[in-house]
Amino acid sequence: MNELITNSYTELKQLKVNNQYSISKINWWLLKYSDLFKVVSSINNKLCKRCIQLEREGFPIDCISKPNYCIKVPEYSIFIKFYEELDELTEIHKLEYNCLLANDVFLFYDFHQLDLNEWCSNYEKIFQKICLIYNEHLDFDSNKYFTYLTSPDTTFKVIIDKSEFKEIIQFFKYYEEKNSKQQRKKQD
Repeated sequence: MNELITNSYTELKQLKVNNQYSISKINWWLLKYSDLFKVVSSINNKLCKRCIQLEREGFPIDCISKPNYCIKVPEYSIFIKFYEELDELTEIHKLEYNCLLANDVFLFYDFHQLDLNEWCSNYEKIFQKICLIYNEHLDFDSNKYFTYLTSPDTTFKVIIDKSEFKEIIQFFKYYEEKNSKQQRKKQD
């Protein structure tokens, strides 16, 4: 199983073009290795006899401190986390079109000097979905790229051209603009 995981990382490395990834390549990799992810997850979710006994007796399971009896494989946990984070990134990217629509509505509201609070409440769910990943996972390396995360084997980083998230980025700028306008109104 460890060899399959290592091979999956190797294949992902090979999908880079000019040291960066496209969302479509990441989606392809996720799809190709979805069965591996399911198998590794099911193996890693099994409890050892000791943990089953602790659970029956109403005690917490102690896998976090990695006791000697724990059967969880650290490499499996790392693969699972990496896969899930890439999957989360592609799910957020699916909101790109929704953000395009929200941006158009924002411009309409702003041009006609309508209440932007209504815009915010209408698009709050989209904002909440992308807020966490935007603030916690997408680091700015330069003006052009996001460094999403470092691979589990630390031999490469998942770098993505920001243009793949241009509507999401603009959506955040509009939210910030709206909030700064609101702050100015409160100060007046």
